[in-house]
Amino acid sequence: MASSSKVLCGVCESQHTTTKADFWCPECDERLCSPCLKHHSASKGTRANGVISVDNYKQLPTLIANISQHCSHHGRKFQNYCLQHESLCCPLCIQSNHANCVGILSLENVIQTAKTSVLLESLDKNLKDIKMNIKMVLKDRKQNLTEIQKPKQKFHHEIKQVRNKLNEHLDTLEQQILQDLYAAEKKVKSQLGKLHENTDNVNSIVNIMSAIKDYASDLQSFLGIKMIETEVQKYEIFIQSLFDGGSLRKMDINCKIEDKITDVLTTVASLGTISIESSSPLVVMKTGNKIQAQIRSLQHVPPSTINDMTMTLQSKFRNRLLVLKEDGTLKSGIPLSHKCFKKSGRLQILRCNF
Repeated sequence: MASSSKVLCGVCESQHTTTKADFWCPECDERLCSPCLKHHSASKGTRANGVISVDNYKQLPTLIANISQHCSHHGRKFQNYCLQHESLCCPLCIQSNHANCVGILSLENVIQTAKTSVLLESLDKNLKDIKMNIKMVLKDRKQNLTEIQKPKQKFHHEIKQVRNKLNEHLDTLEQQILQDLYAAEKKVKSQLGKLHENTDNVNSIVNIMSAIKDYASDLQSFLGIKMIETEVQKYEIFIQSLFDGGSLRKMDINCKIEDKITDVLTTVASLGTISIESSSPLVVMKTGNKIQAQIRSLQHVPPSTINDMTMTLQSKFRNRLLVLKEDGTLKSGIPLSHKCFKKSGRLQILRCNF
């Protein structure tokens, strides 16, 4: 969360005065005391900014609170979003790095639906699915651990009985078979350890998501969601790997003691064998949507007629036709399956299947 120490008014500090801040302006990235808030609210350039209380500001995770409104290269405020590079742009960024990019969107239009976006809803749903699946798998692994502990104890006792009849020559053989015996339990315990660790990490992300929805500005929500998306995908892949990789196959332990164990000093090279039988998992992954089918658009695209659209062909988008509205904001992208080319200043499409 944002620092819980005393927060001072940034405007007063610039005038060498120490005053406790009661408010924070995300747009200006500025802390404000009550008197300075009055001037801030009256000023034409800042009166429309969404000011929040310092108490709410402190609820923001550090990851979100540290999101800057200004370009680190040029010091100018971000005003646009480049769809091609998926990056924020200040006016100087567009001139130097994005002059030839198609689909430069107004940042104000992009972030205004961040808290109600399809992606946010999808991440919320996926996090719930991850928590549910981890809880389900934890229960299954604990049950499997309980089931193999009883036969493990039984076989351990048999091994120790045989061992008591033998001399020091059996020490090495005993260690070998005990290692095999505990291998299955160790594997399940290792899985449980990873699941507990991922549970804590997912809960942390859930708390961050909650703080974003309750306290973050639109820009913080937009960028925070983008950052969290990668982490969510990592845990989705982790859960999927448990089901796809055979890690959840049920284990059973069997042990067979050699009949000629009494001849161990001369003929027997092993106290016995440990065999682990695995069967199909008793749990099935539950999810409302296929995890791989991630929705990566922040904006819902309503149905439009061709009269509402402008079409631009951009080769850098891998043969995609970008459909833009008249104000330059993105409507949708259409993949092209055959060659399209521009001739005499007008876009012509030949044998293109949409």
